[in-house]
Amino acid sequence: MACDIASVDGNRRLVPARAHTCAEARLRRLCRLLTIFMLLALSSCAVLEQQATQSPEVHIDGAHPGASTRVEFDPEGSRIATGGYSGEIRIWDVPSGDPLQTLEAHTDTVRGLVWMEKQVLVSAADDGRIIAWNLDAGRPEVSVATSRVTALAAIPRRRELVTGHGDGQLRLWSYPGLALRGEYRLGGRVVSVAARPDGDQLAAANTREEVAVFNSELNLLRYLPTEGKNAQELRYSPDGRQLAAGTWFDLYFWDLETGTLTVKDTEHIGAIISVDYTPDGRHLVSLGRHTDSKIRLLDLESGRLARRLDSHELCGYSVRIGPRGRYVATVSDDESVRLYDISAPYQPTRRYPVTQLP
Repeated sequence: MACDIASVDGNRRLVPARAHTCAEARLRRLCRLLTIFMLLALSSCAVLEQQATQSPEVHIDGAHPGASTRVEFDPEGSRIATGGYSGEIRIWDVPSGDPLQTLEAHTDTVRGLVWMEKQVLVSAADDGRIIAWNLDAGRPEVSVATSRVTALAAIPRRRELVTGHGDGQLRLWSYPGLALRGEYRLGGRVVSVAARPDGDQLAAANTREEVAVFNSELNLLRYLPTEGKNAQELRYSPDGRQLAAGTWFDLYFWDLETGTLTVKDTEHIGAIISVDYTPDGRHLVSLGRHTDSKIRLLDLESGRLARRLDSHELCGYSVRIGPRGRYVATVSDDESVRLYDISAPYQPTRRYPVTQLP
């Protein structure tokens, strides 16, 4: 059966060409949606891992009561910082997973973590506070209050930070003083912000199915196309030429020179909440959330899966790849923190699917 689209390459499709305009693709999407609705009737989060997967090297249970919401590697890849539902931040050793430090100042869910220096971590949370932590002293060095923060990204080369907010605002901050340098009202609720590695371009996504690109001063450059679904976390490729995001079922890839969107089918059966590139730009890891907590490592050159990593027991929240490209760190509603060694020989094992019941 032929599809009335301009180009099909494996399971990739280019927008505005529509691979799902053929009857077979529509039927497949309908089946996936029906599966989602049935799962939602049973549970807000479910694991349906039927494939053989790679187990984590480190699995820390009960890392954050309520949920583990954010994770970020330090610049050397020897530690990770994680944030939790109740606002606490914890530092862990890599690769042992041993606890090193606990930081407490936020009063609500942590929504952003970035390392600005070896011993300086910046956090942002639903309580509207942005905090620069002095890890040597174990206390806040600078703290500012603003509206509810939903996203945070660092711009190290410019010594700045960009935040997204629940009221639709984008804000640019100086570092280390955290002085407000600029604002832009994007609208909706900001889901994600990202900075290109050279710091000269920023991107933001909101709940209105919009993805916008800005210069370093938060002046709007253009909107990027979407396929009628909200983009989740945005990540620039290491060379700055591509922008990636997860959405329901699929991955978005934008060519930033042409603005063209390529949509890649995945094994996820729900929303892909978080993505990250390997430092060499050859692979992308994705983490599911709504009805899906699968973790998948994609080979970007071939378009094929490189690894399936063991799913979380509940909805995923955040995934990061270390600066040396060896470890993948993930956090989830199941309160855990996990580390996977993707340099180790791939020897997946099968496990029974797990479903959370009401």
